[in-house]
Amino acid sequence: MHAASTQVCGTKRWVLFPPEAGEQGLLYATGPSGRRSSVAKEFIRTLFEPAIPVETLKEYPLLGAVKGRVVCDVHEGETLIVPANWWHCAIAVEVTENADEETGEGTHNGSERSRNSEKKKKQKKHVCVSVAASFVDESNLNAFNDAYCEFRAIQTLTGKGAGGIQ
Repeated sequence: MHAASTQVCGTKRWVLFPPEAGEQGLLYATGPSGRRSSVAKEFIRTLFEPAIPVETLKEYPLLGAVKGRVVCDVHEGETLIVPANWWHCAIAVEVTENADEETGEGTHNGSERSRNSEKKKKQKKHVCVSVAASFVDESNLNAFNDAYCEFRAIQTLTGKGAGGIQ
């Protein structure tokens, strides 16, 4: 399935691997759908570097045979289209400082807004927001359902405190 991600604020760095890398078993596939990588999270960040570090290649030597890896930054207002079967991962690399949280928070009456506004202006949040969508048709519905079920299972487990990506 194809996917798209539009960056609302901040910047995300993406790494994309061509379908052949997955088909050749170079990405350490795991999970019921075989569409997730078992590369440990402490090594994932290294995949975003221009050249994969030697320490990562020692742990995951097959990554050294990957041809056509793409690393790119998606900035506010830009959209990245990820073609079907391209393995991908993204991390926030630049966040936007949001000093006033009043915008988009619903309606407030004047006195309530005044009291809350001063307190909220002191709170600063760093945000990186993107909106993503996957495009599913009948030919890839089963793979999508597998991936979605895996996602929901992980979401439920992390909701119960069973680990997760930090």
